[in-house]
Amino acid sequence: MEFKKLSETKVLKDPVHSYIHINYEVVWNCLDSKEFQRLRRIRQLGGDFQVYPTAEHSRFSHSLGVYEIVRRMVTEIKSLSMELSEYDKICVMLAGLLHDVGHGPFSHAFEHITNHSHEDYTAKIILGETELNRVLTEVYPRLPEDIVSIIEHNHPNDILNQIISGQLDADRMDYLLRDSYFSATSYGQFDLERILRTMRVRKIDKNKKYACSDIFIWKDELFDSAVVSLIFILMMLFFSHIQFTNAMAVIMLALINSYYFLIVPLRALFQKKKYLKNEEIESFLRNEGYSYRIR
Repeated sequence: MEFKKLSETKVLKDPVHSYIHINYEVVWNCLDSKEFQRLRRIRQLGGDFQVYPTAEHSRFSHSLGVYEIVRRMVTEIKSLSMELSEYDKICVMLAGLLHDVGHGPFSHAFEHITNHSHEDYTAKIILGETELNRVLTEVYPRLPEDIVSIIEHNHPNDILNQIISGQLDADRMDYLLRDSYFSATSYGQFDLERILRTMRVRKIDKNKKYACSDIFIWKDELFDSAVVSLIFILMMLFFSHIQFTNAMAVIMLALINSYYFLIVPLRALFQKKKYLKNEEIESFLRNEGYSYRIR
């Protein structure tokens, strides 16, 4: 199977990764879909901007960042590139791009009100009657299912699962750097270039292989720095400031007050149907004229 490439590589400027490169048409079309464009309006850190005024970045930019790290993994790491087919690479790059497409207002705060994780919404959006689903199925009918299996960590090729969600995954590496940058703190900083340069595929047993970095095996200080970065940024963003607690309390109260107008209908849909139809989630996905069409 061959995937159509763009006539030229699209290059997007990014403050964390410098540049984000898009070579495949299906990736560009997914980025241009209204479901993905909606993420421009979803703050990455929910109510943290009330405490850290510059933490205004979105799930849109984070998703692009995760995609770029995945792209670099599957193209620049020789042992990983040789291990995967082109179809596997496309699937995992799209999983990185789309892994947060189901996030609601104020990110994780929305999950506590609906009692559904953003992964649930993500799967239903990718598999349902949506513009995003049409883009994917036009390329290959099974593509949406394979992408969702990676996001839900049950793809037969476990390396793909690890790239998106593991101890050394692209999601974590991007949000540590991005959240640290936009909150103007240094807690989340670590050497991404070194990790990518030393990453290898190792065989654990006869039937399983694992993507790991040699520096995590031989250089304990860098492993420690990555772990400490995660701990400190979580403490900084979620537990260190009473204003954040107050801001999130107000946000949660507002969401609770909208319970019978928004949450109950959404929950009913999830309980009754496996997939959501386009007209049923139009209010959830409504695009207010945002576009990213660069032709």
